[in-house]
Amino acid sequence: MDFNIGNLVSGVIGAVAQAANAVVNALSPVAEGGGIFGGIAAAVIGAATLVANVCEDGGIDEDEIDELLAEIYKVFVGAFMAMFGNEGSNSENYGDGDNIVISGDYTSQGGHYIKRSFIEPAIKRINDLKNQGKKDITWIVANSGYDSEDKKKLIDYASANDIKIMFIDDKEQLADYINKGKDENGTTIENRDENKISTVTVFSHGSYLEYGSQFKLALGYKDEEKPDLNISTEDLYDMNIDKNSFSSESTTWFESCNTGTITEKSVDGESFAQKWADETGSKTIALADGRTDYKDINTHENKIDHTIWKVEDSVRRNILGEEYTLDGCENYPVKSVEDGSENAKWKVYEEDSQPEDIDQSKIKEELGE
Repeated sequence: MDFNIGNLVSGVIGAVAQAANAVVNALSPVAEGGGIFGGIAAAVIGAATLVANVCEDGGIDEDEIDELLAEIYKVFVGAFMAMFGNEGSNSENYGDGDNIVISGDYTSQGGHYIKRSFIEPAIKRINDLKNQGKKDITWIVANSGYDSEDKKKLIDYASANDIKIMFIDDKEQLADYINKGKDENGTTIENRDENKISTVTVFSHGSYLEYGSQFKLALGYKDEEKPDLNISTEDLYDMNIDKNSFSSESTTWFESCNTGTITEKSVDGESFAQKWADETGSKTIALADGRTDYKDINTHENKIDHTIWKVEDSVRRNILGEEYTLDGCENYPVKSVEDGSENAKWKVYEEDSQPEDIDQSKIKEELGE
């Protein structure tokens, strides 16, 4: 296995290096002896325990624990993908291409968005893709707003559901995965010559009001430490997205506000969604001139079912301290009907073509699903 954690361990204290090495070293015998998931879980727990013990001994500041655990989890994911990730490129097993689901940082003012906002719809999408027979799914999560415990839960979910997962710190890592099939550690987990991108679905913020009338797909949103997670139209050019990484029938679905909106600072008078379609060749669906609304993602049509869900959710959040469920949500986000979104329209964008309005009920049909 060609996996080097030198870049990580050289910059942190010996205890963290020991913990990270414990994770990586544990993977080889586990892989050879079977029982992969139990062994991996034990390795991660052991590493986390080691860091906790160091903290108690005074060797490390408590404020650094989340950051250190996050690095260990990244090492763990990189090692796992280095050993097993290339199986996803087997054309015999994964002839439907790579299906990418992206979750941004949920943070927002006023509490309108909570941690479940971009996690539960992503899981619903993953479940829908699996139900369609899609076998190769990659979940890309912004490494912003989610703590080490969240990441562990999402890694466990990905392992249990046989999907790939990665946590990105900037747009360059996203471009590397799209173009070269490389994860956040630089390990190749997809062969783009053999396995093209089939679908992309994005659950995140999108805003131009926050950025001086320049629209950005805000995967990091208000995280001042990671502004490079936010992608403008100009950034799309700089990312040098390789159109050949996408299949000729690929589709993209943006569930982010104003992704199809043309602003006074739009390059060439075109929206982000149109530029994405031009750069990727992917048939793209996005909302123009309005916001996407996530508040009813768990509303059930049946009142009794909804009442039961509300009770269960109250127990999860207020007693168990769980901010989201790994079962996914009931509905996808919809077009907002609040002030400021009166003229909002879903549109289909295709390369070098004028966008066409579509009804919200036709999104899945346009995606060919």
